[in-house]
Amino acid sequence: TSWFVRNELLAKRKLNKMHRKINKLQNHIIICGGGDTGQTIMHEFIRAKKSFVVIEEKPSVAAELRERFADYYFIQGSATKDETLIDANISQAAGLITAIPNDADNLFVVVSARTLNPQMTIISRAVDPNTESKLYNAGADYVISPKMVEGLRMASVILRPTVINFLEVMMDGKGLSLRMEEIKIPEKSSLTGVTLAKAQIPQRTGLIVLAVKRGRDEEWFFNPASSSLLQTGDRLIVLGESEKIDKLNLLIQT
Repeated sequence: TSWFVRNELLAKRKLNKMHRKINKLQNHIIICGGGDTGQTIMHEFIRAKKSFVVIEEKPSVAAELRERFADYYFIQGSATKDETLIDANISQAAGLITAIPNDADNLFVVVSARTLNPQMTIISRAVDPNTESKLYNAGADYVISPKMVEGLRMASVILRPTVINFLEVMMDGKGLSLRMEEIKIPEKSSLTGVTLAKAQIPQRTGLIVLAVKRGRDEEWFFNPASSSLLQTGDRLIVLGESEKIDKLNLLIQT
């Protein structure tokens, strides 16, 4: 009995410690669903060094995830409930991804998340493409349909196999250490009001600037000219190695 009680107390103490750490997070991402899709998202966030909290309803799956990813945060519970989202510190989260294999549950999560944090970015999975419009109406910013993505990918493999192979190698990190990343220019950055030529991003970081996304209208400038003037809030789409992306992140903060 003593051994059992001691283990229960240790487990509870560990859980309370994790919740205290979650409450200190800011600009993290909440992932609803720890299945295959959720784990793929987790691996990508780990590679990108992005903090996240996973909500998984099944106790056995949640326990397995805690063992496999001991250094990360997991909450066992239903993401459709407000209290579970609050436990994941949704008020301070930058975004939420709901990858539950049930559209009704995804819809509930989107509604609750939009109510609890109106400013966050919400991405939802749509198992049935017919529910896409409902998810957008509920407050999702982006809706991803696996069936649509699979169809586009299969067609692309036939139409442009070398491009798809390059993207797969780049995303997997096997053979190439290249990554495509989005970097936002913050206020009071040294790059604000500077042309791309003067910013010398390729020379100072080794990155290739593929495009610039600007303004609320989301205007795109592909292969921007060296005379393009950078502005606060611009999002630079760059391609290069991870350590070079870290260099750019430091550069834009100075």
